Amino acid sequence: SDRERTFEDHCRYFLQEWDRRGEGWLPELWRDLTFRTVDQSLYGYKLRLWLDAGFHPSQFIIFPGNVYLKHRDDSENNPLLQALRTKLGSQYLRPKTVQTAKVFNQGHNHDTADHDLQDAHVRDRLNNEIFAPSNRALVKLLSEGAQAGMTLVGYSGEATDLAALEKWLQDNWDY
Repeated sequence: SDRERTFEDHCRYFLQEWDRRGEGWLPELWRDLTFRTVDQSLYGYKLRLWLDAGFHPSQFIIFPGNVYLKHRDDSENNPLLQALRTKLGSQYLRPKTVQTAKVFNQGHNHDTADHDLQDAHVRDRLNNEIFAPSNRALVKLLSEGAQAGMTLVGYSGEATDLAALEKWLQDNWDY
């Protein structure tokens, strides 16, 4: 059963399905709840769906999670909240500061992915065939979007500088 399957087993099963179904399966992955965690990690595919549905890049405010988390106790100067207030109005998103440092972890430290996924071949395949290409596509999409008015919170480089965009993601996200 799925409850007895380890994380490594789940990754192997995903790769078996990947081998069987091919890359064309990724845009439809959301339909298969078995792999929803993979689907939810493919940000470029998700963003592309919204853009293809007709949303303009200027309607998006994109931020790697740590851009917010590094400043979550300072709602006045949090770069994400500032960007949102720029779009929505300065009177919005002014929550009271909440001390959350001890709350969000709940005292349980999770093992690293390398610990849970010790098979280097599986890890390399996931990275090389799924996540690295997806992340490269995301960087390219963010570049195109930024050139068309998409807000990239905390990014100060040129919209066309793919290496700088990738570094921004790596420095501010568990990439």
